[in-house]
Amino acid sequence: MAPSVARTDNATTVVPAEFINDIPQSLISDEERELRRRLAELRAEMIKDAEDVGENFAEHARKIHFGESDVKQIYGRTTLADARELLDEGIGVLPLPPSFDDAN
Repeated sequence: MAPSVARTDNATTVVPAEFINDIPQSLISDEERELRRRLAELRAEMIKDAEDVGENFAEHARKIHFGESDVKQIYGRTTLADARELLDEGIGVLPLPPSFDDAN
């Protein structure tokens, strides 16, 4: 077994505090920030008067389509396979713009 010996050839560089302000802090461009803002506005507008039905989106969409439930705007989560089945049945669905707050 090799002994644990401290090496000096792989030391990390420490940036002095006075230079921190000179380093750009933004990881995204202004254009991407604007795109995210606009997508967030679009998402908010789309779900403003809609009901979140959670994981049962496909079931609720079918009930509304076939007249078993009151007509209303809904959103929720479903699998890609279920979304394709809904489209094949003539039930219009589309994905919501992403919520960047949920990802962070």
